[in-house]
Order: sequence, then structure tokens, then C-alpha cells
Amino acid sequence: YMVERAELGAGNEIVLSVSLRETPGSFLKFVNALDNCTVSGFTYRRNNAEIAHVMVGIKRALHEDKETFLERFVAQDLIVKDLSQDNLTKQHIRHMIGGFSPSLGANFQERVYHVEFPERQGALRDFLVCLSNKWNITLFHYRNYGATTASVLCGFEVKAQSDDENAVNNQIDLLEMDLQKTNFTFQYASDNFAYRTFCT
Repeated sequence: YMVERAELGAGNEIVLSVSLRETPGSFLKFVNALDNCTVSGFTYRRNNAEIAHVMVGIKRALHEDKETFLERFVAQDLIVKDLSQDNLTKQHIRHMIGGFSPSLGANFQERVYHVEFPERQGALRDFLVCLSNKWNITLFHYRNYGATTASVLCGFEVKAQSDDENAVNNQIDLLEMDLQKTNFTFQYASDNFAYRTFCT
């Protein structure tokens, strides 16, 4: 906690709110704007069918001017706001995730996986490229604790149960095939008690 606050106070880390369109591929635009920055924390929960709000902590290169850095996001058609000086954000909100996602609608369900990300530059971009912009991400929570791997909770929008059970199962199979292409270890987590209690 003390290191985190010191980094923010010295300007070595910034906390941003970034708004992006709720469509497949928007998440990759966001990651491209990050380029090779070191991400210290990342929280996203879908709550609107049109716009996604992401909170991200970034360890910024000291040689780069902040305004120049923020222009990267604007160039990707993203709305960005610097929250680095907001005390409530620093103390609480940046570490929180949860709530419901009512915008999925009757035709879709959320399928959640626990994924182990290697702590290396480009890991998130590689993950999203393997998903080929086919899947809408509904939940994403990442936190860097300095280990060789990071624990990520990731949700995807898939078709809901229907009369055509084969079509639903095929879509789930396709999603898991794309997850396997990442070579990251993943585990189905939608049946987790805490997730079902606080996030559905």
C-alpha cells in the first residue's frame, strides 16, 4: 500500500478511467493504446450495452510527457480521464469489482474463466489476438503482485441456453478452443460461489 501511494505521489504511476465501445475488438484497441506500459491493476465490469468503463493503473515511463501519453487513447477513439489525484479512487475504488450485469439480456449468458497470465510484456495483447475479436468480454479483473504469473478473472458473452442445445454447446467449444490457443492455463469459474453471489 505504501509503495503504491508513493508511486502515485511521485507521478511514476497513473490511474485512468477509459471508456470504450462495448463491441468485439474494442478491448484490443485499448491494449494497443497501452503499448508496452507496465500495468499494475486493471478492473472492468460490463454494466451497459453500449459503453465499457475500464479503470487501469499504469507505471508510466518517466521520460514521456503525461499529455502525450493520454493522446494515445484519444487516437484510438477512447475517452480517457486521469484519476491519479482522486483520493477515493486511490484508496478504494481502484481495487473494487463486482455488481451485476443486467445488460446481457435474455439471449445471452456470461461465461467466466480464471486465467493465469504470464507476467511479461505483451501477454494481454497476445491473449486478445488469440480470441480473434470474436468474443465480447463482459468482465476483466487483473492485479499485479510481482509474481511470475498473474491471476485474471475474465467473463465472455455467449448465447444463452435455448432449444438448439447443440448450437450453444458448439459456441462454448469454440470459445474454449480459442482460450486453448493462448497457451495460458484457464479454468471454468461460472459456478464459483462468490462469483454467483456477488457478480450475477
